[in-house]
Amino acid sequence: YLAVAENLHLSSRVDAAFVLEPDEYEEELEFREVLLELVDAFNGPVELGSEPIVVDVRPFFLGFDLRAHMPPLRGDGILLRQLPDPTLAGILPGMTLDAWAEFLIKEGLDVYYHTRWDFSSWFGLFDVSRYPLFYHREHGWLVSHDDFIGPTTYFDTRIGSWFRTDSSIFPWLYKYGVNQGWYYYQVGGSPGNRMFYRGINSEMLAEQALNNP
Repeated sequence: YLAVAENLHLSSRVDAAFVLEPDEYEEELEFREVLLELVDAFNGPVELGSEPIVVDVRPFFLGFDLRAHMPPLRGDGILLRQLPDPTLAGILPGMTLDAWAEFLIKEGLDVYYHTRWDFSSWFGLFDVSRYPLFYHREHGWLVSHDDFIGPTTYFDTRIGSWFRTDSSIFPWLYKYGVNQGWYYYQVGGSPGNRMFYRGINSEMLAEQALNNP
C-alpha cells in the first residue's frame, strides 16, 4: 500500500503484490490521514482520530521507557491502578485513569483500578470503594474477598445467600444454603428486580423467591 509518512522514513512506493479491494479504499484513506497527523505530532501536540485524543511524540525520543510505563496484567484484565503515569510521560498529555478505563472497556478488556469503579467483561460494572463490600450495578451489595478476575465466591445481601461462579460459566451461579444448586441468572436485571432459572427444573424465580422452602 502507499506509505505516506516520509518523515517517518517509510517507503512511498506501491507494492504491486498488495491489492486493495474497492471497499478498503476509504479505510486506507483514513489511515493515511492519521499517519499525516502523526507526522505533525513530531513538532508538538496534535489531535488524532474521530474521537480526538491529544498526542505529542516528542517525549518518545527523550529516553522514554515504554515497559516502565505499562501496567501489569492479571488474567484477561489490566491492573490500571498500577499505571505509573496515565500520560505516558507526556505522549498522551490529556489522558487520565478514567479516560484509560473508558477506552479499554470499549475495547472489551477487563479493567481493575480500584479507585471506585471496576469493570469485568463477564461480570459487569461494580463499585469497589468499600472493598470487600461491592456494589454491583445489577446485583446490588455483595461481599467478597475475590476480585472477579477468576473463580468468585460472594455473598448476595439482598438474597441472603452465598454464590459461586467464574468467567467460564457465568451467568450460571451455584447457590449455597436453602435451595442449594445451580441457577441461571437472566442478565439485565437490577437490585430487587432479578430473575433466575432453577437448573434442576428450569423454573423461573424472582430473587425474592430463591430462599422460599
